[in-house]
Amino acid sequence: MNIDEQINQKVREYLGQDGIIVLKGVDISKFYSDLVIDIDKILNDKLAYFFEIYKMGRKIITYDEYLALYDFVVSQYKKIIILENNLYIHYYPLTAKINEEKIRELLCHFGEGEDKENISVQELKEYTDIYANVMEVNGKIYVAYNENIENEKEYIENIFHVAQLEIGKIEINGTSNSSKIVQIIDEEDYIVFLDNVLNMNSGTFYVIYKNSAIPQSILIERLSILNKYCGDNVKIKLAFTKDKRAVDIKEEYLNILKKYWGYNSFRSIRTYNLNQLELGKKMIEEVSQGEIISNIVEQVENCMNKKDYRDIFVTAPTGSGKSIMFQIPAIYLAEKYGLFTIVISPLIGLMKDQVKNLEIRNYKHARTINSDISPLERQKIIDDIHDGKCHILYISPESLLSKSDLEQIIGNRVLGLLVVDEAHIVTTWGKQFRPDYWYLGDHLSRLKKVQLRKEDKNMGFVIAAFTATAIYGGIENMYEETVQSLKMVNPIVYLGYIKREDIKINIDKTRTITNKAEYELNKFDNLIQKIDEVMLEDKKMLIYFPTVALLERFYDYCYLKNIGRYVAKYHGKMLPDEKEDNYYKFLTKEKPIMIATKAFGMGIDIDDIHVITHFAPTGNVCDYVQEIGRAARRKEIIGEAYYKFMSNDFKHINRLHGLSVIKEYQLVEVIKKVYEIYQENIKYNIKDNKKRGKRNEMLVDAESFAHIFENPFFSEDDAINKVKTAMLLIQKDFERKYSFSPFYVRPIPLFEQGFFEIKRPYVKEIENDYGHILDRTEEQDIYSVNLKAIWEKDFISIYSFPKFKYLLYSNSDELNFKYKNLMKPAIRVDISFNKNFSKNYSMYYESIKTIIRRCVREEKFYSIEGQDGLVEQLIKYSQIERYKAKCIVENIINALMLYQRNYSNNLNARVIKDKMLMNGEVKYIFYNGVETFFKWIEKFYNDLIRQGKNTICVVQNDGESKFKEIFTILGVLETLDILVFNALGGQNSQLYIYVNQTKTMKQIIEKPYSYTNKLLELVRDRHKLSVELMTHIFEGNYSSEEIWDILEDYFLGKLPEEVKSSSRLKELIKKYEDIL
Repeated sequence: MNIDEQINQKVREYLGQDGIIVLKGVDISKFYSDLVIDIDKILNDKLAYFFEIYKMGRKIITYDEYLALYDFVVSQYKKIIILENNLYIHYYPLTAKINEEKIRELLCHFGEGEDKENISVQELKEYTDIYANVMEVNGKIYVAYNENIENEKEYIENIFHVAQLEIGKIEINGTSNSSKIVQIIDEEDYIVFLDNVLNMNSGTFYVIYKNSAIPQSILIERLSILNKYCGDNVKIKLAFTKDKRAVDIKEEYLNILKKYWGYNSFRSIRTYNLNQLELGKKMIEEVSQGEIISNIVEQVENCMNKKDYRDIFVTAPTGSGKSIMFQIPAIYLAEKYGLFTIVISPLIGLMKDQVKNLEIRNYKHARTINSDISPLERQKIIDDIHDGKCHILYISPESLLSKSDLEQIIGNRVLGLLVVDEAHIVTTWGKQFRPDYWYLGDHLSRLKKVQLRKEDKNMGFVIAAFTATAIYGGIENMYEETVQSLKMVNPIVYLGYIKREDIKINIDKTRTITNKAEYELNKFDNLIQKIDEVMLEDKKMLIYFPTVALLERFYDYCYLKNIGRYVAKYHGKMLPDEKEDNYYKFLTKEKPIMIATKAFGMGIDIDDIHVITHFAPTGNVCDYVQEIGRAARRKEIIGEAYYKFMSNDFKHINRLHGLSVIKEYQLVEVIKKVYEIYQENIKYNIKDNKKRGKRNEMLVDAESFAHIFENPFFSEDDAINKVKTAMLLIQKDFERKYSFSPFYVRPIPLFEQGFFEIKRPYVKEIENDYGHILDRTEEQDIYSVNLKAIWEKDFISIYSFPKFKYLLYSNSDELNFKYKNLMKPAIRVDISFNKNFSKNYSMYYESIKTIIRRCVREEKFYSIEGQDGLVEQLIKYSQIERYKAKCIVENIINALMLYQRNYSNNLNARVIKDKMLMNGEVKYIFYNGVETFFKWIEKFYNDLIRQGKNTICVVQNDGESKFKEIFTILGVLETLDILVFNALGGQNSQLYIYVNQTKTMKQIIEKPYSYTNKLLELVRDRHKLSVELMTHIFEGNYSSEEIWDILEDYFLGKLPEEVKSSSRLKELIKKYEDIL
């Protein structure tokens, strides 16, 4: 039976039944040859169109009609039979008629903001209620549907039976040019492949599926269906590439090595044979740096010659000479072909060091562009690039945010190689996660398209990713996630050897102490004892702490024990100069002991550390391996990874994880706020008669969302980073599940306008000096100031724009600007009161007050959730759903903690205290000082009501504390559904948000408990798995060799059987059994 016959049979199967058949992804003309589904006609008069269907007695409709006429169909029919064409995944061919202009507008609308200003996009809401995304592939239009929340009347069935067939698997040459070899990276690739298969009468296709963003089970299911229904003449086989790696190490590479590094031969590194690894076998082989260099050059040459080319992925331990592996190809490609290389690196210090090291070796053609350099320096570097004096450019991922800036930098040069250094950051979660790295794949794709379109260039470029750490396989497959995120194509992979025979792991399990003071003192004394041993042997030791507070207490304890003068410290809250000074003293052994948090990591290059130890784990298994791997980087040293383990040491990372991980209810709050700000935006923009494309665009300050993630244990920067991460989690999870997102977000690091209080006598003086740069707001003496104009006139040759803004906002003495003391930074906050704000205030706020006052009287610790927990009490008092109650309770507790720490003026009135349990859960006790908190909230609320303003401006007088105080109170009021606010003018980055459609957001807001985020779930599961594995390692009394065996297996995607059989992981293991 072929495809058409199966469709006909499935429709006939249900045609005689009660109800109506809905075809999804099937052309209805197969059953009504003269019928044309005209979407414009439907939307013009839905009732008339539906009546026409009913009058004709038509029993089959399209999914497009169903979504457009949803309310009519659901009310009229008892059963709705949806037949899905499961040859497709998320995108289906558009079989309905939509006028060409509207198609063009939809393509523009869903194009993430590109070229929107050039098109007059009209009202599209009725179309975006049907279509969640629209794209053009090979001249055909494909749509993703805007699904409704499932209705009980719906009966959904796939048209094609999933074939229980074993698809043939065959090894192919990775460098073959055969058109029958298909690499499927994403759904667009799959659509092209499917179209080719359906239009061919015969042939065999070899599908390379590894690294596909489409889940393997879904892809194989589709391929099995095609194999079954396409007939005997079309065959599809899964293919894997057995790399036949280049071994032609050209003399020119050795000449470059000799000229700039002084070596006569390349170093060898140990790697795993991936062909054997695919078969479940470990085979270690020696690979020359020269082989990797040869492969990079060969792939770039293939790219130049319009042949198929592959990207490169390399993991190799620190000290193996990773930099040489991409610097030599860059030098060779520039000398022979004039090609340009970009290296993306996460730290300014790393970039500077790389360029400096090349200059020391007498290579003068490398530069770095970063936020520390002045515009004049930047322009000089751009001129050097255009003049052929710079061939290697180091930049940060943030520099890729502006496509036009990057095109200006590259100019007439041809980009041949783009290197992503420290590529593991693409998949690193937690406080070190860099949202900008997650955007890299999109930026690189756009950059590649721009270069391909230009006649004088007309070529892509090779992406080479380098990292010291990447898990290959399993639940935490960092390799696959990095490849997918960077959109790398069928990369050649070098997977470096994981074990470090020069580091001996020594786990000393000791008895558990539960008393907090005794526990901490015991751990401190053990570390002091180890310090004494190390200093007697004249060695260096690095000690890791999970929190800054613990580190600082131990630092003080070292002075108490008279060894403080030998101890340096390093953590993220220290000033840059202080960190640099401590780093240097440790490097030179002036202070042989370094105590640090995870901040002492990437970019740290010290090769003579003998001992690494931990107060307690700082993160996951990957963090642990990275941290102990900083020992013995000098060849002659045998290092030690020492750890005195107590079973309750995990309470620190459990708490940090609980505090740092984003929660589902917070994501719903973000979606809700985006939706509400958008609705307000629409109201005002319609009055201004703005184009639709513009109306869907919003600029919001990241601080407007920060209260959702506010936590007294982390800094404001952490909250801002969480805002960006949450936006990404929402967007990427939607894309992963449905290939669309209701909104897209991009951080805008540099905004030119700022709000300032300027007294009237000075306004004219400023404008005499700088022209018309001030726009007065509704508030007296508050002006919107064009900061860029000031910078361009007086400071462009001295500071970068970000540096100028920082100095201005911080009122730094370094900035020689005569008006800086006359311009006080301000923020503008737009406020919109909800319709039932007074009722919500009475219901939610008064209930919270009643509950907390009762807790004060009872003088005991309370959990947030669980029986008699605060959430249960709020549900009981206010009769609200659990989701909303949890959201309110968490926000109020965070606000109480912040108020006590930052804003309370009463020295004697305690407000709240927390207590952490062994499992990481936190309980709270409340004191009578909460009354001052309530008065604080009520005063602000009553002042707002009395003033009756939709906009307020707040002036910064002493630091930023007033700004943060306002945001904290507004955050409480927003959580209580009293108002919605949007702030502009703060120091942090703004977010560009483009809203694709609101239907999905509205459904989530109406049923928040139904929202799940698979990416967030994955983060939680990985944490559980990591803690279980570390527990197994630390409690197992294993030798150093046995621990390295376990770690090696984990990095190759394999878990110990004892961990897999743990009762604590039963559900998790079952969920991921396909990959574990």
